[in-house]
Amino acid sequence: MLANFRGKLHLIFLPVLALGSLLMLLIAGGYWLLTVRLALFDPSSSQLLAGILGLSIVGLLPLLYRRLHLLWRGSDDRWVTLYYMVPMVAVGFSSLFLLDYVQASTGLLTALRSVRELPQQSADTYYFTLRECYPDRQHAGAYTTVTSSGKHDEYVNFELYVACPLLPAPTDTTAVAAWLGLPFRHQISSRLSNAQKEKELQSFLQRSQNKFNEQDLTRFTYLTRVSGRDDGREFQQAVLKSPLQVAAATPYIVLQPEHGSFAARAEAPRRHLAWALEVGWGVYLLMMLFPQLSPTAVEQWQRGNSTPGLWEQATVFLRENPRFRATPLLVFFNLVVYLAMVIRLGGLNFRTADLLAWGGSYGPLVRAGEYWRLVAPMFLHGGFVHILYNLIGLSTVGYFLEPQLGSGRFAIAYLLTGIAGTFASLAWAPEMVSVGASGAIFGLIGLMLGLVRQAASDERAEFLVLAVLFGLPGLAIGFFSPATDNAGHLGGLLGGILLGLWWKTYKAAEISSRL
Repeated sequence: MLANFRGKLHLIFLPVLALGSLLMLLIAGGYWLLTVRLALFDPSSSQLLAGILGLSIVGLLPLLYRRLHLLWRGSDDRWVTLYYMVPMVAVGFSSLFLLDYVQASTGLLTALRSVRELPQQSADTYYFTLRECYPDRQHAGAYTTVTSSGKHDEYVNFELYVACPLLPAPTDTTAVAAWLGLPFRHQISSRLSNAQKEKELQSFLQRSQNKFNEQDLTRFTYLTRVSGRDDGREFQQAVLKSPLQVAAATPYIVLQPEHGSFAARAEAPRRHLAWALEVGWGVYLLMMLFPQLSPTAVEQWQRGNSTPGLWEQATVFLRENPRFRATPLLVFFNLVVYLAMVIRLGGLNFRTADLLAWGGSYGPLVRAGEYWRLVAPMFLHGGFVHILYNLIGLSTVGYFLEPQLGSGRFAIAYLLTGIAGTFASLAWAPEMVSVGASGAIFGLIGLMLGLVRQAASDERAEFLVLAVLFGLPGLAIGFFSPATDNAGHLGGLLGGILLGLWWKTYKAAEISSRL
């Protein structure tokens, strides 16, 4: 038992711990460099958590895939999933708390005489003291959000974000350099009736108004610059509600009052980091007690004949399938464009104005001669869930369809059916900005349906199952969600069916000419 445990420590736990620790340092260091030092983007807390967990999964998966094959699995190996999840979650949350600690412990307190000096401060300066501070309650802006939470949405959350102008002088409202951000929150049960919820909301807003009026806004120890992680986007919306806001190319400077000691600001993230490291890796160490090593797998590992890694298997698959090239490239191009937008725009989900600027289809601009917008939308996506669903669909459909057509014809079919979907979208709603690869994916599904009678008997079932799994849910969502471009889906689908029927006729004519 002890020898087996030592083997698991040497072959699994210690390598995963070493890579996880390195990955944690790289994630936290990369975040600090890109968001704090260079100020390239400003993610919200949910976007940051999703990004960190995604990097943890991508970074650890290749190592875990090879090492966990050394465990004896038995007939039911579903438990192995836990041995993937625990280190990924440990690295993700440890990285999150580490970057909190780094930012808090390395930040310097900058003493300013007046708010006039704030715009001259660099974006990586987060903590300030102000000698002169004149909050203007009368012209404050407020933004309210109502969200659900809990495993079964059993709670309703009211949040009120108030942005109060900080004036350089008591009556100088000509140029507001910064805003004081004050959040108010309240939670109720979602089981209340709509009338009760509305009554609770109005009561919450009135209580918040009273607290805001009674609070001494000049009493604080220091001020912290609000970032995307600290409800920055909501405070920006609150600023826009103020009559003193002036359109600006850069985000407004919002400062949140702090009443604790500046020297103790890093204590909480340090405790959180220690807790995440101890609990995460402690649990994983205990988990090493239970499974047994597979003697055969260990012997093959020692001989250098271990299970091929994910990249090796992908390379072998691509080498053995020369007619499967276009799908990985299309997935890659879509992903690169999405990541470029994330880095440039600072979020996992994008506004309509951003999508339009990056090439979304829009009737007036297409009619004005910007015909490249017929193609660009099939490489743009509105957010994380949008691109995730589309890339899964594209990869799956391409895996079955591309070998039948060949890489060149498959890529052409993607472009042609995508353009057909864009045309349908423009015809149905010319004033709507539309993006997404889903029109082209529905086109490929339509192409499969057009070729289904020509396919082999075993492939017909696969084509029909794929059409049902990816086609029907997408169309159903489109009918119930006003934000979904169902016209593009249907246009791509019809274009693909017509292309498939033409292709079948073309192949039949080609065969006849050879006879």
